[in-house]
Amino acid sequence: MALNKQKILKTNIAVSFTGNAGPNALENKPVGLVYVGIVINDNVWCEVLNISGNRNEIRSTIVAKAVFILKKILLSF
Repeated sequence: MALNKQKILKTNIAVSFTGNAGPNALENKPVGLVYVGIVINDNVWCEVLNISGNRNEIRSTIVAKAVFILKKILLSF
């Protein structure tokens, strides 16, 4: 998803999210199982996270964690 977003938007950096924020398990995926995709130029990272909380808490947490991961990656360049 992040690679497609990067191509469509013609940008160097793209972030994508997918998973299950709840309230119920979907397709045998538990609530809180979330994937973050980050692409910078030709480099791709994928993080798999298990987050607890209600739907809004999971959504807020994943955004904060994605920002943290992106910052960590950018500081390593």
